[in-house]
Amino acid sequence: MPVYLKFLLIFFLFPTVLFWLIFFPFLRKYKKTFLLTVFFAFIFGVPWDMLSVKTGLWRYDAAPTLGVWFGPSGSGLPLEEYLFILIFPMFAATITLIIRERLKLK
Repeated sequence: MPVYLKFLLIFFLFPTVLFWLIFFPFLRKYKKTFLLTVFFAFIFGVPWDMLSVKTGLWRYDAAPTLGVWFGPSGSGLPLEEYLFILIFPMFAATITLIIRERLKLK
């Protein structure tokens, strides 16, 4: 399994799933929040990453990825980056809402 995918699974997907299993009754009230979080992450994150790759600000090596790329030649992103743009905002929103609820910051 490629390194980038392992990283996503271990540090973001598994904890997010675990938190959702534990706090599902609370988190399901925030469906719209999660939908908007992921929507805006994609709207701003994908073009930002593509522009950064195209201008040479950063690059993705093919070795630690599955080798599946989407986007225009020269600025395409690996599948794992799209998964990151999906999973990380869900993780961050989940953690934020749980902490907010536990501290009763409303």
